Amino acid sequence: MNGTPPPLLYAAYLLVWGYYAAMPVAAVGLAIALEAAGRVKWRWQIDDRDFDRTVDLTNVLFIVATIYLFSRDGAHGIFSLVGWMPMLMFPLVLVQTYSARGAIPAGALFLSLRRQRRQADSGAFRDIHLGYPYLALCLIGAAASVSQDPYFYPLMLMLVVWTLAAVRPARSRPLVWVGALLLAGGLGWMGHMGMRALQTEMEDLVLAWIGNRMVENRDPYRTVSAIGHIGRLKLSDGIVLHVTGRPADAPTLLLRQATYQRYAYGVWTAPQHPFSPLRVGMRGTDWRVMERPAGPTLTTRISARPRKGKALLALPPGTFEVDRLTAERVLRNPLGTVKTEGSPGFIFFEALHTDGPRRDAPPAPEDLHVASPYAEVLDGIVQDLGVGGGDVDQVTRRLERFFEDGFSYSLWQSAGRSDAPPLVKFLTTERHGHCEYFATATVLLLRTAGLPARYATGYAVDEFNPLVGHHVVRHRHAHAWAQVWDGSAWRDLDFTPPVWSELEEAETAPWWQPAGDLVARLEFLFKRWLWREDSGPQSWTLWLLPPLVALLVWRLVRQRRVHLRPVDRDRRREAAGGLPDTPLMALYPALAAHLGPRPRGRTLDQWLRRAEARQGRADLPYAELRDAVQLHNRLRFGDGDEEAARDDLARRCERLASRLGAAPDGTRGP
Repeated sequence: MNGTPPPLLYAAYLLVWGYYAAMPVAAVGLAIALEAAGRVKWRWQIDDRDFDRTVDLTNVLFIVATIYLFSRDGAHGIFSLVGWMPMLMFPLVLVQTYSARGAIPAGALFLSLRRQRRQADSGAFRDIHLGYPYLALCLIGAAASVSQDPYFYPLMLMLVVWTLAAVRPARSRPLVWVGALLLAGGLGWMGHMGMRALQTEMEDLVLAWIGNRMVENRDPYRTVSAIGHIGRLKLSDGIVLHVTGRPADAPTLLLRQATYQRYAYGVWTAPQHPFSPLRVGMRGTDWRVMERPAGPTLTTRISARPRKGKALLALPPGTFEVDRLTAERVLRNPLGTVKTEGSPGFIFFEALHTDGPRRDAPPAPEDLHVASPYAEVLDGIVQDLGVGGGDVDQVTRRLERFFEDGFSYSLWQSAGRSDAPPLVKFLTTERHGHCEYFATATVLLLRTAGLPARYATGYAVDEFNPLVGHHVVRHRHAHAWAQVWDGSAWRDLDFTPPVWSELEEAETAPWWQPAGDLVARLEFLFKRWLWREDSGPQSWTLWLLPPLVALLVWRLVRQRRVHLRPVDRDRRREAAGGLPDTPLMALYPALAAHLGPRPRGRTLDQWLRRAEARQGRADLPYAELRDAVQLHNRLRFGDGDEEAARDDLARRCERLASRLGAAPDGTRGP
């Protein structure tokens, strides 16, 4: 089958992709470039190095696009990347189409094959035509951008039928061929409906998994919010923190992990504030966060699972000391973010705090910054509320009433038809969203009213789980809220409707959650038993070493000692149950004289085919040699006791020996 698609097929696939991926102009340009190849009579003479450079360019484009889309769209950037694939792979297909070779050498696609190609002939590697795989990539890219379109499957089916008709074998019966297509189309339609439902579930699972990883590995300098995310925002019910020692009916506690200052286009950032190491106490596990503030001391016991020994600690407001924390270093930046380095795989610590505000670094110019796309709308809201230049209590009361009147909590966001920024739509038209909308809007409204404010992320401790016997914090309990400067300290403000945790549990908690909680409870108990809260693994594990070492020494002493003596290669082969000889092995010296030495690691087939491709001598019986090699492989690696086959091979070898000018004298080959 010719690897080049028939005329107009490239254009059809690309136009369908461009329509669904919202890139019609790009699709038209790519289609014209590929279809024009059938109208021109010239081609470029492109060598292997040029193909290598084209593949490298494609890889660079892929990496740059991945970084850009992931930073722009967050976790959803993975799906955007699939939709971009036809455009990213286009340089490779274009070079293939206009090259005199008409295909891509396989040696250019992989670095390992490039190294092999330098050591061998380029003719030893097959060429690969990317025409039809590129058409499949266009369909996949279009499918990744489809949102419940009833016309997509019929359109895709028409393209597939056109493609199959172009490559249909001439000997196939038309009625049978059409019947097979109808059957495949019907089965595909049923699969399409099932895959649509599966896609929705898989997107939720994948986005939840990526979102969980992003929550667990928060960057203290940058966080990508889900503001602008289309569809349902979903995090898993996996437990990330255990909080013990709090009464079951205790009010919601906000555990902050990081604080940020600048916002633009869904991304919160913080200046590169340096982290300073905390002072450690005499026990080596007590860390002083700041000077102890006034008020009674409260203790919150928290357990977490660092990743690769590092973690941003989720701490209550007013935390001045962290005790019983095993780590090489604990550091803090001026915004109050505390991180650990060199921690074990499971940590238990006690946060000593007061029931008061957070005493981080005082306000800076960044705490009043409002980006231009939002300034006009925010000014109008502040003027309508009449809070410009008011005091902290007055502004916060009016903002609280503003969000209580007409705003609701929701994990679902529709695409909408407005080009306004998502945060502007939240404040003016849609008026529903998740905690990141409420927190971001609160911070920017406070700043517009002249009050320094910051954006905080962490977790809300609200769920007491009777199965595990203490409070648990799940991925879906990740939360965001605002902080306002009251003149002496930072005060937490959370205007997200208080029913948010109940709504998330009702919408996202699966039926198997109790079983997962039981497993988490057993793991927690085991980890707490295995690790001491101040020094790591229980010391009893060290007592296992002496008996284990003694057992190993005893086993080695009891082993029977043997004396090694040199043996020849044939005897080693026989002792290991070596492979049987065949009559063809007597021809090895003659074959080497005609074909050249057999390279190490090459089979007889590869040796023969490579020599035939390079030499092409008419005086050598290549066909007879191939038949003899097949019989040789059958006897040597298959059933070596077939007398008839062995006799047949012996006769063939006699004829070959006469033609090669060598007598079958029984000489052993290599």
